Amino acid sequence: MRAGTAPALAAGAAPDPLKDYHSHMPPRDVPDDTRDTDEIPPVAAPLAPTQDPPKLRHLLDESVADSRATEEAAAARRRRLLPVLLGLLVGLGAWIPVGWMAIMAAQVPEPEPATTVVASVAAAVQGPAAKAAAPAAEPDGPYRIAHLPGDVTAYTGPGGEAAGTVAGSWWSYPSKLPIVEERDGYLRVRLQQRPNEATAWISAEGVEITETPYRILIDLDTRRVKLLELGVVVTDVPAIIGAPETPTPTGHFFVTMLQPGGPGYGKLVLVLSAHSEVISDWQNSGDAVSAIHGPLGDEASVDKGGATTNGCIRIHMADLDFLAETVPPGAPVDIVEGV
Repeated sequence: MRAGTAPALAAGAAPDPLKDYHSHMPPRDVPDDTRDTDEIPPVAAPLAPTQDPPKLRHLLDESVADSRATEEAAAARRRRLLPVLLGLLVGLGAWIPVGWMAIMAAQVPEPEPATTVVASVAAAVQGPAAKAAAPAAEPDGPYRIAHLPGDVTAYTGPGGEAAGTVAGSWWSYPSKLPIVEERDGYLRVRLQQRPNEATAWISAEGVEITETPYRILIDLDTRRVKLLELGVVVTDVPAIIGAPETPTPTGHFFVTMLQPGGPGYGKLVLVLSAHSEVISDWQNSGDAVSAIHGPLGDEASVDKGGATTNGCIRIHMADLDFLAETVPPGAPVDIVEGV
């Protein structure tokens, strides 16, 4: 078992779609006594084949210089300060930062219709409150992942009636969904969208299925992130979690995508299917999604295991690189309070 930071041999911009990517301004270092925001923003519009996936801004972990009383107050401050900051930058001839902000603003897409899948599948979608909640991932694996060929039909159950569509992509990233049950040629898969832990039945026909031995276990009580390979802990590292008023959601989730990060966030950020239970629309992004990302320039605070984010999980940069290079999209992520 590996403790502490990831080994050197296990290595691996601008914030946007995850909980921690809710600002168009570059992240700043955060004092120990300040709050950050870490949830993922709304889905990006469909891309042309030659385009790179856009940055998402629905993450909940944005660094702020002072504690914010409310999201509205923070947004108002940004609106007042933005013209002043732009004026100062232009006056100083700082064309690079201005260009960076302009590019980031241009990369904020409108949600694609496919992201409303939870509403469209109605009876086909089953959340934790449904009559048959999806089981947790097997503790030892391996774990099966369904790679959707595109939009597919959702059914009320195996052999049941068509009830809507499960999107073939989310935020312009291909849907790679954990399989939690299989019966009579149908697969029950977890969904990326709200409500948390939502599932749907789809036909197995035309669906590519792969396996991974990896599962991430996040314990909010101990504030530790563990990576398990076929049930064996291979890494166990400290983390900063959500603040009491904006807690990291608990439940059975998965890695939806590996999103390019930025300064303080890391080369790649692990965007989760976990949505904030207290924030529904982070900075007008349309969503509030948790992610696993870097410490936003405050490596020292990670070892203290604080609870200061808006729902995201911060870990050391080396540990993040290790997870990003090891864990594929679709791998299960269980967030618990005490194991």
